[in-house]
Amino acid sequence: EMAWTYGDTLMLFGKPGRQLLIGPSGKTLLETQYDGWAENNPFPGFKRPLLAVVQNGKTGLIDFQNRMVLPFIYEKIDWVESDFACAENELERKGIVTLQGKEVLPFAYVRILKVDENERVAYSAQLKLPKGRQLLAKVWDAENRFFFVDDAGSLHPFQK
Repeated sequence: EMAWTYGDTLMLFGKPGRQLLIGPSGKTLLETQYDGWAENNPFPGFKRPLLAVVQNGKTGLIDFQNRMVLPFIYEKIDWVESDFACAENELERKGIVTLQGKEVLPFAYVRILKVDENERVAYSAQLKLPKGRQLLAKVWDAENRFFFVDDAGSLHPFQK
């Protein structure tokens, strides 16, 4: 069996075929029957909290009502931000998809890190993003070139 805690709020317990999400009062919030919890759980802090779970060796996202958000087609889900998830495919390439499953950034990158609010503010003006666009992540390709990507999937080369 495996167990993780997240601050004072959540505990995840699991073994193949049965996982429990326990709330701060000790009450079971969710019971699932997947193969197990994936890494980097849970993904709190936006519209709704999500959990990465594994089924038949592939990772997907569910919400706290056990509804599928992203199907079990990814090797790994690294992070979720707003309406976006950074996932990895079987070729160990990373991409960004919306929580509706639409590919925003192709699975062609070796590293993707989400930007924090300070970076978002600092670089948005410098990059002259189109109106209404926000920086989403920093990405590196196979040649170790560094770009910013916005929420439309557009790449912006880093310039000092």
